[in-house]
Amino acid sequence: MLPRMGNLLFSGGELDEALRSTKAALVRDVEKWDPDELLTQSESEIAAFLADKHSVRAPVLRRDAIYADEPRDGKRSISDDFFGRDVEVSVSTLRIHVPYDGEKVFFSLRPNQFTFNPPRARVGADVLTFEFEDRELNGEKIKAALDRQLDSIDKYLAASRQMAEQHNESILNAALSAIQARKERLLADRATVAGLGIPVRRRGDPPAVAVPVKTRPPRIERPRSALGPYEPEWVLSESDYEEAVRIIINAGVQMERSPSTTLQLDEEERRDLILIALNAVFEGQAGGEVFNGSGKTDILLRVENRNVFIAECKIWRGQKGFGAAIDQLLGYLVWRDTKAALVLFIETRKATQTVRRALDVLKEHPNCVRTVASSEDAGRSDFIFKSTGDDAREIRLAFIPVVVASPE
Repeated sequence: MLPRMGNLLFSGGELDEALRSTKAALVRDVEKWDPDELLTQSESEIAAFLADKHSVRAPVLRRDAIYADEPRDGKRSISDDFFGRDVEVSVSTLRIHVPYDGEKVFFSLRPNQFTFNPPRARVGADVLTFEFEDRELNGEKIKAALDRQLDSIDKYLAASRQMAEQHNESILNAALSAIQARKERLLADRATVAGLGIPVRRRGDPPAVAVPVKTRPPRIERPRSALGPYEPEWVLSESDYEEAVRIIINAGVQMERSPSTTLQLDEEERRDLILIALNAVFEGQAGGEVFNGSGKTDILLRVENRNVFIAECKIWRGQKGFGAAIDQLLGYLVWRDTKAALVLFIETRKATQTVRRALDVLKEHPNCVRTVASSEDAGRSDFIFKSTGDDAREIRLAFIPVVVASPE
């Protein structure tokens, strides 16, 4: 027994194309976002809002909640080939409803895995309806026919869910990329120093450092800014930030190569080696033990009397102590400091375990917003933190472990 004719499912268009359109709609939303709000609000909050708004949810059949209407009897005309005319016969009709959770539009879109004999059903807002008709209803035949239809639908939905999950995993990064690209254009159009980066002078040849799926209402609220119009401020350009981090990493590598010597140095002396390396490139702009925020930070890079980068050096004393070091660094950051580094000296040979524990502390810190895609430098991990006292301001933090344990 087969169900009476319903809508042909998964045949109204390509799901892949619809998902691309949904991602394009996200980018259009970024382009329509108020410029001042885009420049003053948290990138992560805007991206999370848009990713939530443009995420999709492929349906899941709720077979445990299937229900049926009372059977109905009636008359139907059928063609009688023997007599060559239509005759009226008595029939019984049974409608079975299968609830589902998810978005209705998926039943009309074809995933990348399909057959040329798609199933049929009547699609409601949250339920599929199958109608069976026969002169005498047979429960076993109806159940077998229904199971065949549902099994076929489930195969399509499994492929759709896989595509939906891939889409949902990718749109947060797509939103962040679109936001960052538009911010760069806005800053360039306004010709501000903040957008172009500060003019850090470097030596000409510095020596090597020896040391549409339909958009639904979002589940989270649209972020709001209380900062008013964007005001230009001094920032360290991304290239100069990467150069400063690279110098610190290289200095750490040199310390790792001479562990017996490094272990004789205290925390301040190790910091001084990093300062020497930074000043070799940034022309004496790096200082140590400089007052900033709520205390003295280990390393502070200033340009024209403005703070543009700070770093803190700590020896590993356990997770509790490392958590305190993160709080200390965040306390040193004033409202305009947006780029920082945390150098951790590890004096145990169990370096991998220690680094993992340190990363756990960073990820679980209440100010941690997200991790950043791994850099080409293997000796670092990057995070985005929110500023203490200002959730809208984000801080780029590079975590740099330096292993100085003596081999036995």
